[in-house]
Amino acid sequence: MAYYLGRDVKVYLTAEVANNVRINTSGQINDSSGTDFAKGRDQGLSGALVTDLTGVDLGIGAVDEDISFIGLRTVLKTEIKKETTLSLTRKKINNVWDVIFNGDPVVKGRWGISGSVTAGNATNSYTGMEKPTVNYGYRIHIQLMSSGEVFTVRNATITGHSTSISADGVQEETLEFQSHVDPKIGTTSSVDTGATGATEI
Repeated sequence: MAYYLGRDVKVYLTAEVANNVRINTSGQINDSSGTDFAKGRDQGLSGALVTDLTGVDLGIGAVDEDISFIGLRTVLKTEIKKETTLSLTRKKINNVWDVIFNGDPVVKGRWGISGSVTAGNATNSYTGMEKPTVNYGYRIHIQLMSSGEVFTVRNATITGHSTSISADGVQEETLEFQSHVDPKIGTTSSVDTGATGATEI
C-alpha cells in the first residue's frame, strides 16, 4: 500500500471506450454534454486530469489460493489473479462523483459504459451483472511527479464512495476503485491509453 499527497502525483481518468462519461446539469450520465468524469480512451490524456486531489492511496496485491497435498504439512500459495485497489480523495467541488457511484434514475456509472450513452437511456450502460469485456470499467493513470513514471490501472470498477464533512475544514470525498487486471508501468511517453489494443479480462 502506497499513499501519495495530491501534490506528488497527477491522476488521469479515462473510460475503456472511445466515448466520454459526463454528468449534465440535470444530474444525468451521458457522453455528449456536461462535466467530464472520464475522457474517452481515444482522446488521449488531455482534459482527463483529476483536479483538487488531496490524497491517492494505491494498493497492489494478488488473490491467492491455498493448495494442500495429502500427507504433507506445507501448504502452497498459488496466485489466482492480481488485485489492485485505488482510492482518490479530493476537495468536493460538485456532485459528479456522487452521481457516478449512485447512478441517475436510469443510467449506472460504477462499471463504465460500453458505447454511446444518452441521458435517460440505459442502452450501453452496464449494471454490474454482465460478463466483463475489454470495455468494462475505467482506466486510471497515476504519474509520479518526481520520476515521471506512470502506473496504469486497467478495467477498474468503482467499489465505494464516501464524503467527509467537517465544521472547520474542507469537505472532501473519496472514490474507491478495484481491478483484477494486471497493471502496467511505463513512462509519460509510453502510456497505454487502451486505444490500440485489447485488455485481458
